[in-house]
Amino acid sequence: MVGPAHKKQRPIQPRRQKKIRSYVYPDEYEQIVTNARLANMSLSMFLRQVAIGMQPKATIDQRVIGDMGKIAADLNRLGGLLKLWLTDETRRIGQEQDIRQTLTQIESFVDELRASLKRL
Repeated sequence: MVGPAHKKQRPIQPRRQKKIRSYVYPDEYEQIVTNARLANMSLSMFLRQVAIGMQPKATIDQRVIGDMGKIAADLNRLGGLLKLWLTDETRRIGQEQDIRQTLTQIESFVDELRASLKRL
């Protein structure tokens, strides 16, 4: 029986044969495991990357940066809407409640953005 033709073939690499053993304290082990999870890597891959001098990137930082981009885009849209309301006097008549609600939303987004920045 032949497998699907569309399946990607990985290049054949020699199997890793050398093993490094290291003794750590329980709290150090937990920190290493936590850091590997944050980087979305296996423990082995994480330790290999750190040992050869590479700095693994935490996926949580990338998510926070993505969230900040979405919040900034929302702020731009709300700011544009507010500017439109404020520049056209005929649109402002009877819209004070909507303008106040928009300002409240903008303040909420700014607070979210600040919270995201603090997490970095």
